[in-house]
Amino acid sequence: MMRSLGSLFPELAARETHVLVVGKQAGIPAGEYGFCESYCEDLECDCRLVLMLVHQPDSHQEWAAISYGWEPPIFYKNWARCSLREARRMCFPVLDRSHAQSPYAPILLRAFYELTLDPEFKRRLARHYRIFKEGIRTLLDLEARALQ
Repeated sequence: MMRSLGSLFPELAARETHVLVVGKQAGIPAGEYGFCESYCEDLECDCRLVLMLVHQPDSHQEWAAISYGWEPPIFYKNWARCSLREARRMCFPVLDRSHAQSPYAPILLRAFYELTLDPEFKRRLARHYRIFKEGIRTLLDLEARALQ
């Protein structure tokens, strides 16, 4: 199950969420689009995948849902026990089929793809993933202690 980074670390998410500012002639309604990160909350899973839900500020409408893995293909080949060809697909941003997509999702996907070309962006996702997993571990420890 995926959970938003902001649900555990709202200050971090507010500070480090990528925001795309779109003008009138971009083929998409003008405005700001936040790329909000969600990660797997299963501590047994080390998938190193992010689900980016794209929203406008003060809106709960999802404009796009994008899946992406920032690690090299060999990581996903070993993790998913799949072919290298399938693993390469995990390293390329795709519109997530389990979510409804707006007509503008392909434009937002292209914008996200441009972000993934920046090594610093990939490092930030990896850092957020580690912080998120530690946060889930701490939350589960606190819940277990509360039950004792």
